[in-house]
Amino acid sequence: MDVWTREGSPFHEGEQAVQTRLGLRDRMEQLGRRVIREFMPDQHRRFYESLSFLLLGSVDEGNRPWASILVGNSGFISSPDDRTLRFQARPLRGDPLNSTLKVGVDLGLLGIEPVTRRRNRMNGVVTALDPDGLTIQVKQAFGNCPQYIQKRRILIQPELESSPFTQPHPLDHLGSEMQDLIRAADTLFVTTHYSSSSQDVTHGVDVSHRGGKPGFVRVDDQNTLTFPDFAGNLHFNTVGNLMLDPGIGVLFPDFASGDVVTLTGRAEIIWDGEEVRNFEGAERLFRIHVSEALFLEKVLPFQTTFEEYSPSLKSTGSWEETAARITAQQLNDNYRTFRVVRIEEESEMIRSFYLQPHDDQPLMGFEAGQSLPIRFRIPGQDQFIECLLPLSDASGSDSYRITLSRQEPATDHPNSATALDLYDVLTPNSEIEVLGPRGSFTLDNSRRPVVLVSSGVGISPLMAMLNQIRKQVDCCGIDRTAWFIHEARNSREHAFADSVRHAARFTTISTPILLLSTRCGRITWGNRMIVN
Repeated sequence: MDVWTREGSPFHEGEQAVQTRLGLRDRMEQLGRRVIREFMPDQHRRFYESLSFLLLGSVDEGNRPWASILVGNSGFISSPDDRTLRFQARPLRGDPLNSTLKVGVDLGLLGIEPVTRRRNRMNGVVTALDPDGLTIQVKQAFGNCPQYIQKRRILIQPELESSPFTQPHPLDHLGSEMQDLIRAADTLFVTTHYSSSSQDVTHGVDVSHRGGKPGFVRVDDQNTLTFPDFAGNLHFNTVGNLMLDPGIGVLFPDFASGDVVTLTGRAEIIWDGEEVRNFEGAERLFRIHVSEALFLEKVLPFQTTFEEYSPSLKSTGSWEETAARITAQQLNDNYRTFRVVRIEEESEMIRSFYLQPHDDQPLMGFEAGQSLPIRFRIPGQDQFIECLLPLSDASGSDSYRITLSRQEPATDHPNSATALDLYDVLTPNSEIEVLGPRGSFTLDNSRRPVVLVSSGVGISPLMAMLNQIRKQVDCCGIDRTAWFIHEARNSREHAFADSVRHAARFTTISTPILLLSTRCGRITWGNRMIVN
């Protein structure tokens, strides 16, 4: 049921442009009307009232965005009605928000509970301001998924708020203390805005969360930062705003020390390139050009216990891995020696071989569906087998997987060496020469439904695609429907049957699995005949 009752879209033109670019426009319009409201459901109101801190996004008089943290004891937020939030708190000492808050200004709001990884977002306008706090009226409210949030238990220590404080001096660059904090960060908060019309509820300020492995933000120089943008909820609030206004504010909290770096500047969206393609999990990069930065020392009155990193980070890389992949790409057209480290029986007729580089250098990156050019000298012969074999698993592991089927030797050339000989010739520790993966038969980056159809060992590249979809669901919560249709002569020859069935059990992905087998001219699904 639609909860967005206005005739116009819940997304502004920048958000719509990004959704269109990625083939998601119609789907997100339908979803947005079901999940974006001009009021807070009771669940959101109770959630906000339980928080002891939250994030605010604002824009100063110079049209520069800033991200801020508002802190108070549990209960410092109240909701008199479903369109109003009241805050009994003031901004942190030294925060630019102290001079920005005025009646009538737009604010973005993010409520986040690290220990449960829950978060909800809201955009609104300040309707009242007094020495004790402020009141916000809702313009848009919606929920967010828990991905990339590190699990922390945070207790507020009010006595820390009265500790000695030195007023920070704004800098036009990142000082050494700021750079050190940023390099160690696993969490940041971003403020962006688009406010060409105060009457349009889709316009305003957004504040959002970004998380990654420590070091996921690269300090390029004292005025430049770069970090990956991983898969999200597909609303593209941040990216959509930046399409129309490049202004950005970024806040880096150090939950252990209580220090904060907050900065404002200009964002550049990097849609493609070597680093985007080779940073595991990145869909694009943000490059931040800093114009002003503040180091707020020990302003967070937190006692924090770190518990665990987000499971979503399993599908993300690091800058070190990215640089190594790019270096490996330079070897793409040179043969490298790989070793067979494991062999697995996938069915009576099909085996998988796991290959790792002999030189201990990183694997060359690839897209699901691509193939591996190999050559192999048969023991006792001078002849090389040269062939192109599909990779049968998604990227992200420490080995390549190729999958081969057993075949009867060709009667017209009984002594010929073909790729099919590899099935019986390759053994553990066998060495094989490999070029970089290549090919254009790949899974696209859209969220549109996909149909995967295969027969026999032709399942190989489609398993890589299915595993890529499954990994996106498992780690990132990305929902993509996949229809997997496979033909085998009987169940004993059906490779990867357990893996396919496991994919079908994912609750966040709709994957109807149709297993076809031919017996006496009949096509069956399991034991049930569907075609005679």
